[in-house]
Amino acid sequence: MTYINKKILIFGFGVTGQSAWNYLSKRKKTNLYVYDDHLDYKTKPNLVKFNIEYIQKLDYVIVSPGIPFIHPLIKKITNQYHNVEILSDIDLFFLLNKTKEFIGVTGTNGKSTVVSLINHLLLNLNKKSTVCGNIGVPIFDLMGKDYDIFVIELSSYHLEIIKYLKLKIALITNITPDHLERHGNMYNYIKIKKRIIAIGEKVIINIDDKNLADEYGDNIYTISCKDILNNVMSYIDNTIYYNGTIIVNDYNNEKRLSHINILSSILSIICYTKKSNKDFIVKLLNLILSFKILPHRQEFVKKWNNILFINDSKATNIEATQNATEQYHNIILLMGGQLKAQSDLSILKFYNIKKIYLFGDAKDILFNFFKNKIDCQMVDSMKKALEDAIIFANNSNYTILLSPACASFDQYKNFEERGDVFKSLIFQLIKL
Repeated sequence: MTYINKKILIFGFGVTGQSAWNYLSKRKKTNLYVYDDHLDYKTKPNLVKFNIEYIQKLDYVIVSPGIPFIHPLIKKITNQYHNVEILSDIDLFFLLNKTKEFIGVTGTNGKSTVVSLINHLLLNLNKKSTVCGNIGVPIFDLMGKDYDIFVIELSSYHLEIIKYLKLKIALITNITPDHLERHGNMYNYIKIKKRIIAIGEKVIINIDDKNLADEYGDNIYTISCKDILNNVMSYIDNTIYYNGTIIVNDYNNEKRLSHINILSSILSIICYTKKSNKDFIVKLLNLILSFKILPHRQEFVKKWNNILFINDSKATNIEATQNATEQYHNIILLMGGQLKAQSDLSILKFYNIKKIYLFGDAKDILFNFFKNKIDCQMVDSMKKALEDAIIFANNSNYTILLSPACASFDQYKNFEERGDVFKSLIFQLIKL
């Protein structure tokens, strides 16, 4: 592909659009336009604002992942101007870097952790790799940098518009309801997530997921925490298997990582390196012990007076919260926020949970569902939930776990802000 003498519209001027613009604006003989519904062009005098009259002269439109295909301008272009090609920034980067290698990870939960784990393992194998996509820096910020492998976190928003990207390894961690306000229904969401299968040279599937259980093929490699015999890698009762053979008994998962995330990252490296002997797999498992847990994902905050404080603010759906509750005992759970569409609250198991404090927009819905199943209480804020949880724990061996099962937008800018507030409150309250 060439962008010389081409007319390119950058649609959306958030971090993705700005990154693409910063690169392309330095290329000679490229005509760039920018369109963003929320941009004050007076503050950006070096930008050329897109005018609808230019539409028939365009060659390419680079669409930021946050722009839905139902946007009137996108619909107009796709319906009336078939000569104009719509691309994602990731597609364009791939077309300009075909000598590089790409690993892609998608899924509703666990993407960022798996991407970071894969990158951690590659770096420890002396590979020149980095993370990008939905994590780290925008991909065009990496243009010209000394990397051979790009490990991309691909959201459904990315996969909706991907055309050209080809992946050495493609991986799906799981598929559960999310972003249905964007995609319309679960059928569309699953279909979009599964688009990654068609662009992977080797594809890794979590076969335990009911939405992935029917995926088979010569290039598909499966992982499971339920079945040993029919899967490439399994993790059952603290034992890790490869092709049915025991690799490690009583694996020391001191990071409390999801078993599926561990299998996903290890099998990705096996598929990439084409090495699968026992010593190599054991080496990879040992390297995971030096992995630093990402913020807001079952993040250890503090142990104080026998109480363990865990920040899992990234748990924005019930599946992620259920996974977190499987990792700890004597849990006092803090839940609440904006409940997502089609949340199946019945999947939450209570065997490790002693009490639940509920806050945010969804507290009434959550209380009405849980009140006859477990000791739960509604409170006015996350601060009040934490205060009451500390009193309930009474200096005993409890885990106070923030794992909201809800989006954060009712009270916070994002899950990061919610998690940061939670951590700050812990240190404020235990000093009182």
